[in-house]
Amino acid sequence: LAAPDGTILGPREFELAESCRSSVPDDSLPMLGLARHWLQNAEIERAEAMLREVVADAPEVVEAQTLLGAAVLQLDDSEAFLKWHDQLPETADAHPEIWFLRGMWVRNREQPQIAIRCFWEAVVRDPNHRRANYQLSQALVAAGKPEMAEHFTERFQDLEEVARLATRGNDSSGSQLTAVTMYRVAHVMENLGRLWEAVGWYRTAIKHQPQFPEAQQ
Repeated sequence: LAAPDGTILGPREFELAESCRSSVPDDSLPMLGLARHWLQNAEIERAEAMLREVVADAPEVVEAQTLLGAAVLQLDDSEAFLKWHDQLPETADAHPEIWFLRGMWVRNREQPQIAIRCFWEAVVRDPNHRRANYQLSQALVAAGKPEMAEHFTERFQDLEEVARLATRGNDSSGSQLTAVTMYRVAHVMENLGRLWEAVGWYRTAIKHQPQFPEAQQ
């Protein structure tokens, strides 16, 4: 939950998605998990075929649309990307990933100002979109606006730190060190303005190490 876009689907998650698909074969949505797995493992064409089936059944599901757009973008097929874009539902404009994909497409075609606008639209909708913050910062630097890029660079670095600590950690095993890691996640959450999440991480750190004055403070 701290860094959902950094989640890697392992064997257990893949087996769960397969089980869901087998249990309800008439429902195409379980294929989203399978397609995400194939995307993460560079099986782009396999993922694209699954996602086209999902989108055909449920074009209003924007999550499926974003995954399909990501697959088509990686295949670097301009005609296919534009065709995908033309069939998006109106509700897609509210999704930050749609704007991120637009930004990547125009960036790859050397339209930096349009790319900046698209990445900005993505972070307006989701200030915690790591890749959009990174791409926006890089695009602004390339456009000769390093001062404007600084905020997005710092936010990207904080989001990277949260993802690293929350999904992988960097401490040895043991309750005290685990609590320290949780405290560090909470501190970065505060920097990001994600205050309710910070409270949750501080409280969990205290549960693991009751005598933790910094976390209690």
